Amino acid sequence: MHQRRGGKKRQALARALTLGHTPERAARTADTDAEPAPAVDFLRSGALSAAAPAPDVVEVLAENWQAVEVFGHCQMTWIGSGMGGMFAIGIAAKEAQAAIQMLGAEPQAEVFGQVIEMGREAAQALNERAGQHEPE
Repeated sequence: MHQRRGGKKRQALARALTLGHTPERAARTADTDAEPAPAVDFLRSGALSAAAPAPDVVEVLAENWQAVEVFGHCQMTWIGSGMGGMFAIGIAAKEAQAAIQMLGAEPQAEVFGQVIEMGREAAQALNERAGQHEPE
């Protein structure tokens, strides 16, 4: 599968945000003085234990900032896996598109792909922390 520019950084970022770290813009642009967005609390789960301590703040490259903002407005999609409990599967396309439109993120198609990719990585991190495996 073709990896988009910055994909590995976004994957690591999605995991960090999912594990409760706060994003901080690495290189602020002149057109905004906005404060860093708060951690995506809705992705945290008190029932899940932290695998390893990590920094409280993660660096977000300017090229990924829109995707992080959209990601922070989306909710994870979960499915029941029978006796295995709940399983995170990512961010639904409708959820990502609604957040993109609400925030006016551009270019929409690129940000959409980045957010979906981050959602998959975040779901994998949540499932790993919970000891869940992909339902068959």
